[in-house]
Amino acid sequence: MTEKFSNDELILPEWLNKEYFENVLKSYKKCETVKIIDFIPSPGTTPGEHFASIMFRVNLIYECDDSKNTEQSNFMVKTVPIEEGVKMDFLQDSTAFPTEMRMYGEILPKMQKLLHDIGDTTIFAPELIFQSNNPAPIIILQDMTPHGFKTFEGLVELESVKVITEKLAKFHACSMILEENGTTIQNMTGTYFQPIPEKVNYCDEYVVPGVVLAIEEIQTWGGCEEIVLKLKKCMETFSNQIVKIHTEPHGKFNKVLNHGDFHFKNLLYRNEGTKADDILLIDFHKDELILPEWLNKEYFENVLKSYKKCETVKIIDLITSPGTAPGEHFASIMFRVNLTYQCDVNENEEQSKFILKTVPIEEGVKMDFLKDSTAFPTEMRMYGEILPKMQKLLHDVGDTTIFAPELIFQSNDPAPIIILKDMTPHGYKTYEISVELEGVKVITEKVAKFHACSLILQENGTNIQNMTGTYFQPIPGKMNYCEEHIVPGVVLAIEELQTWDGCEEIVVKLKKCLETFANDLVKIHTEPQGLFHKVLNHGDIHFKNLLYRNDGTKADDVLLIDFQYSLYNNPIIDIVNLLHAVGSRKVCENHKDDVIKFYYTTLSSTLKLLKFKGELPKLEVLYQDLLRLGVLEVMMVVCYSAYFFLDWSEIDFNELMEDKDMYRPVKDVWKNNEIFKHEFFENVLRKQHCDQSITVTNITLEAALGKGENYASDIIRAKIQFKAGLENTRSAQYIVKAGMADTSMQDMLEEYDVFHREIVVYDKILPVVESLLLSIKDKTKLAPSVYSLGKSPRHFVFEDLTLSGYEKANRRQGLNYTETRIMLQQLAKFHAATAVLHTLDPESMKDHHFPNIGPDQTYFYPLFTNAMKSCAQQASKWPGCEKFADKLFKLEPYLIEKAFDIYTWNENDFNVLTHGDAWLSNALFKYDKDTKEAIDCILMDFSVGYFGSPGIDLVYLLFGSTSCDLKEREFDLLVQEYHLELISVLKKLHYKRTMPSLRDLHIEMLKKGLLGVMYSTFLIPIRLLEDVANADLTNLLGMTEESNKFRQMLFSNPGYQERMSYLLDYYDRKGILSKTQLKKK
Repeated sequence: MTEKFSNDELILPEWLNKEYFENVLKSYKKCETVKIIDFIPSPGTTPGEHFASIMFRVNLIYECDDSKNTEQSNFMVKTVPIEEGVKMDFLQDSTAFPTEMRMYGEILPKMQKLLHDIGDTTIFAPELIFQSNNPAPIIILQDMTPHGFKTFEGLVELESVKVITEKLAKFHACSMILEENGTTIQNMTGTYFQPIPEKVNYCDEYVVPGVVLAIEEIQTWGGCEEIVLKLKKCMETFSNQIVKIHTEPHGKFNKVLNHGDFHFKNLLYRNEGTKADDILLIDFHKDELILPEWLNKEYFENVLKSYKKCETVKIIDLITSPGTAPGEHFASIMFRVNLTYQCDVNENEEQSKFILKTVPIEEGVKMDFLKDSTAFPTEMRMYGEILPKMQKLLHDVGDTTIFAPELIFQSNDPAPIIILKDMTPHGYKTYEISVELEGVKVITEKVAKFHACSLILQENGTNIQNMTGTYFQPIPGKMNYCEEHIVPGVVLAIEELQTWDGCEEIVVKLKKCLETFANDLVKIHTEPQGLFHKVLNHGDIHFKNLLYRNDGTKADDVLLIDFQYSLYNNPIIDIVNLLHAVGSRKVCENHKDDVIKFYYTTLSSTLKLLKFKGELPKLEVLYQDLLRLGVLEVMMVVCYSAYFFLDWSEIDFNELMEDKDMYRPVKDVWKNNEIFKHEFFENVLRKQHCDQSITVTNITLEAALGKGENYASDIIRAKIQFKAGLENTRSAQYIVKAGMADTSMQDMLEEYDVFHREIVVYDKILPVVESLLLSIKDKTKLAPSVYSLGKSPRHFVFEDLTLSGYEKANRRQGLNYTETRIMLQQLAKFHAATAVLHTLDPESMKDHHFPNIGPDQTYFYPLFTNAMKSCAQQASKWPGCEKFADKLFKLEPYLIEKAFDIYTWNENDFNVLTHGDAWLSNALFKYDKDTKEAIDCILMDFSVGYFGSPGIDLVYLLFGSTSCDLKEREFDLLVQEYHLELISVLKKLHYKRTMPSLRDLHIEMLKKGLLGVMYSTFLIPIRLLEDVANADLTNLLGMTEESNKFRQMLFSNPGYQERMSYLLDYYDRKGILSKTQLKKK
């Protein structure tokens, strides 16, 4: 689509004349007579920026009621297109303009009144001055530019998003009140997805082709095959779904009046110095969007005459667009120009694409940044003189290296301008992220050759010593860039580092460094330092100042761009940037020497090729200068990329408590318990080995778990010595799970019937589950083998998986991504198989409809409420968490009854047998000996399983057991992997009912989210516990002084604050902490 003005976007309709605006002003100003003295219209948008109307900006100077005092008003005029073209086609038969007229004329004033009546002075949109349908639809609004409002130039950061969101939420709220008060808004269906008879639907014509193009592009990306398949599948119903969502209100949330076209170009903001302090809904434009008037067809015809070496040029089409994203480039204004033309009366049309760089003409950051700067003159000299000379040096020795895009034209008349060849059609693009080693080498080779050529130019008499175009160059009467921008960054870094443990010495050194930091940096950049050969540096190398071309697997060529700050100096300046502003973290940490040596080798070989007469540089001197100019690396790391390189000191999470006094004192009970008699283990061994001659000669018993790791049973490791017939003594080792010696827990065990539920799982459910998996050739082992189980006495005898290399995950660190993924895969298989089992045998789950939180299950009520209150008390002391604490306090009285809903079973939902207690202490992992990465997982402790939503296990595991570095993105990826495994097994097992979509799982997690809050509040501090001396359930449940002290210690753990502050914010963002619609217990 060609983005240019149509005539009706440039010239006001004839009827919009002085007389018309005099009548508008009479109505608006409430005066008898109006005389317009000056009437200045101009286009209200840039070409292609607005498709739902024609917009003009009108500046009026006038006198009212014969007053000799002139007044001025600035308006935005919106009307409908009268010229055939895209806009007329787009709007024909559309309800867009009538919808907007009703919004400004009726709905917005009503909303405004609702808020103002309760003292809220919020304003949603610019003031309506006038609107009419005669002689054509027109809306006239107050122009908000003189009031300090302007459009966002790009996507918006959090603080401003909050300002926008607040206004949007109030807009939605008001619409609900209007509907409640009788205003009909249900008929507001003004979406461009609304089908129009005998016309192609907007979705089919514009949206679907965009998805098709996206699929074509994504197919070229490595590792995206699965996404492509999903998008192609989605395309089958995509258009219908989009239309249906927009035309038939969906979902269970309250319906509101939506803005409907909410993006950053439809917002005006007013800035309060650092952030938006108010926003309105409207459009606007800037000098980065519109070419200066002098850059017209005539100008480009002269450019083409020079470039194409022809007598005459006729431009047929001139299309311009911004050359960079807003905020991406500060040293010039850039445009992309596409020209279609004929040369020397040739009938054949030609096309050229250029990048145009010029200086800003509008006041603001760019003009201030560049005022008195040598940046543009430096770049003009680079493209006009230095780069061509370098290119010739290489080409004369057969090296075809090209450093930068071709210069097409440059001039200082009427303003500085550089026109370069647009390299996009030739396959070049900018890096979006930092670069890995192979790419860094391609860039380093080009930089080294660039430096080598500069040494030859200097040797041949070209004066490059006067190239000092750095932003560190002092400008008289102005604060130095370093003091204004770099030093404050170091100060902020020091403030942050002071809060980190173990960084005291670094802080002291940085503070010492700061005393001379600014002077050191200025001196390095303005007085060449060090002993290595001085070269012409690019001066501003980072991954956004590079264009690369990809040969399919890696960058095969790179071009340097933006030479505004090229300077004669030590090459360490560019090398440090290569390492820290181009290379990835892996390159910096593992390949720094490789990059430096590759640079040096390329520099030396190029100098030899170019027959450099001077002494060749030495690698050891380069390294010495890297140390001498070390402050450059400090600047890069601390101010620009510290988050890549800070080496965090990890807590020793692997330390395990060996003090036997911490274990439950049950040895006396073991001696008297019949489970631990010789005869018992002889029966177990005889059954296992099918040998009745086995006799036990010795039993050694020890606690298998530390105190605080299991609250419903005693877990004992039994080491057995035995003989079979006349054989030598052999050994066996088991894990025995027995009824607790502590009789105070007996009521809880009876109430929840945990032994019966777990016996059913091991005796009846798991054997069928494993058979189902074997039927699809899946030999996964989900749980430990059980050799004996029974109710009287209550016991399980399991294989000891530690003998097969399984071990507990690092409890205090939490599960990492790999560990969580593997555990979720096991749960997915278990869930899928139990869902299928239920369809085959509904009675198989009859023992697992027992809710873990319900009206008759009261034992753990104090645990949940105590944990929530303790969490709230701690959160009230954490910076930024006060509002979460308040919500927890308000939620606590409603907590238990709301939790009942989590365990409400609906037979029409997708139901599985949940593990019920899916956290890291109930799993064992096997790790690769070399990589130490988890490779397998075994689930344990199936005592509280419930047949219901898989969301129960998902929130339990993700929120209660994962490490601090796993956050929302990782949660989403892990749930996606769980879903893939779940669906794969369900399909293989021919599950007959509706399978849950990924979206269904996310909805279930939101529905069950409160369970995550309840369990994470106390599971995380237990997981982080170091001193387990008092770690028993009585202290979690009780209200004694000892219990209160224990909880105070438990919940004040710094690690708890780190994880819980993130989770509370996450819960709040998802609406889980709201007490809305909760019933008080």
